[in-house]
Amino acid sequence: MVREVLGFRAFFLISAVLLLSFGCSSSSSAPQKLIGVWTTAQAPYSSRPFAIQRDHILFIQGNGADEFLLCPIASVHKEELEDRVLYSIEYTVDGSSYTLALYYNPANGGRIRFKNQPQILWTIDAPTERIKKILASSQPEPG
Repeated sequence: MVREVLGFRAFFLISAVLLLSFGCSSSSSAPQKLIGVWTTAQAPYSSRPFAIQRDHILFIQGNGADEFLLCPIASVHKEELEDRVLYSIEYTVDGSSYTLALYYNPANGGRIRFKNQPQILWTIDAPTERIKKILASSQPEPG
């Protein structure tokens, strides 16, 4: 009887750990499928694309040359859901940590919806000249 109870507890514990870890992963850089410039046609964000790079997120904040935030990525957590993937990208701004949670759906070349704004659809697009210049200026000098 004692062996049955201990065996059941061990089985239950192992099963719980496997279930909790199934479909979840973590990394310190963005996956290739998220890398690129993301745009939307919806106001007020239609003029504010953002770019995900391997190690940074670029947020466009306005039309000026210096109106952007380039934020280093601290970690990326991935959770497989039934019809999409939830990515939680942790990044820093001025020493403070933030999380960008987004749903990724690979249909039609890839689509993103922020967890806190699921009504807004973001699609991957070609970078504008402005974004190319910002991204180029943010790269370390070869040494």
